[in-house]
Amino acid sequence: MKQKKITKTTIIFLAIGILAGLFLVKVVLPSRLGVGSNQQIENRFIETVKTGPIPLAYHSLNNNDIRQLVGLLFPGETANITEELVQNIGNKLKELYGLQYEAALEEISSDEAMVEYLKKSGLLQEMGIEQEIALERIVGIDTTERYFESQSDYVEYYPIDSPSDPVRYPGEYEAIGAVFVSWPVYHDPLADWGVHKNLVSEIISEAEAWILVPNEYWQKAVELYLDEDEIDLSQIKFIYTPLNDIWVRDFGPITVLAEADNTPALIWNYYQPLGLRSILHDSEVGAVIGSYLDVPVYRLPVVIEGGNIITDGQGTVLMMESVFDNNPEINQSDLEQIAKDYLGAKRLVTFPIVPGEACGHIDMVAKFVDVDRIMVAQVTEEHPWHESLENMAATLADTDSANGAKYEIIRIQLPQTLLPVQEWTYLNSLTINNKVIVPTYGVSEDEAALQVYREAMPDYVVAGVNERSYAAGAVHCQTKEVPAALANKFIK
Repeated sequence: MKQKKITKTTIIFLAIGILAGLFLVKVVLPSRLGVGSNQQIENRFIETVKTGPIPLAYHSLNNNDIRQLVGLLFPGETANITEELVQNIGNKLKELYGLQYEAALEEISSDEAMVEYLKKSGLLQEMGIEQEIALERIVGIDTTERYFESQSDYVEYYPIDSPSDPVRYPGEYEAIGAVFVSWPVYHDPLADWGVHKNLVSEIISEAEAWILVPNEYWQKAVELYLDEDEIDLSQIKFIYTPLNDIWVRDFGPITVLAEADNTPALIWNYYQPLGLRSILHDSEVGAVIGSYLDVPVYRLPVVIEGGNIITDGQGTVLMMESVFDNNPEINQSDLEQIAKDYLGAKRLVTFPIVPGEACGHIDMVAKFVDVDRIMVAQVTEEHPWHESLENMAATLADTDSANGAKYEIIRIQLPQTLLPVQEWTYLNSLTINNKVIVPTYGVSEDEAALQVYREAMPDYVVAGVNERSYAAGAVHCQTKEVPAALANKFIK
């Protein structure tokens, strides 16, 4: 029997586990039979939201989303949640995140409005730039220099067909030409822009960074921000697309290559389960990128977030069984056929859901180092993930790699965290040509994890990026590699 859980199918579900854990730690829960008045529920909900760094696109929540969040925080009280309570919480969220609401819902469509946003957000103060000077510099930015010119006004789209020729999903450790990064336009600017700046600065020493933003005014703001820290803009291009969030690993298209001649195609995965508004914009990214690159796009017939797919590039694909929660109509045999048709999988290995883990994604707990070696997360015996991770490691250690030898398993101890739901992980890294970018969290365990990478990957530069401002999801979740076979067509 499959375990029931909340997955990161949407960022709302990702936040639910963290919100619930924070609530338990920061607030003494009354009995399930009587949480309290609507005012008490409202106060506790808002306090919980404010407690930790929760990456959620709050402006996109509708009343049904809020009702669901409140109900999950207060088990047994769902029937008592009134429309007034939901409305009051919605209003409080608008107060707390007013700047993001305004920017997202009214849109920024002028240089003046962009500079005003930078001022209100505190980014101008962080950069040490006066408003008048910022406007002068924003106006002077020629966006055409770094805008990724769309190759087509249309997209070659196949809504029901898989690629006609056999394809291969390249391994992350193969040649990479570019990396998609979704800029945190509607997140906390002071907390999150710096993280992405550091991430981009590490990427561009190895490949181009293709940054997703809503329009040219956001491009100008990001250029100003990066240039102020002397980031090399020559290795950066900007793509305009409807956008809400940062998890491009999950909603960005997968690049596959034809086995015969490396002709590229994009696999566009569904990213709008339950019809939640919070992901509607993000779910369009696959088609938009298809038109920018003028590459055919094939619609994956099931919901599989990109973070729940890792591959050795030789036909082995690993996933967590959360995929069946998202797609209850399919079974293992169905999934194997889909993975073969769309990802070129010759072998699909799935693992049971890790109890209490909020994402349900394989890239939180495992990573291919190369075709013969796999990293697997490790936790203490008393940790709720322990048995699942030990079983995963044992299963993989008894599995043959594509070269015929048993996989070598490398373990990395996960860091402790102040949050009850343990979502900080060193496995959520990105291998890009001669470098591996590893999330760090400003904790004592960081150095030991980086040393494991140095020993396992001695020919790579091991670079840490502090992801402490994100309670769940890190470097791998925030990026999506583009194989050199495709990206190099657009690199001079």
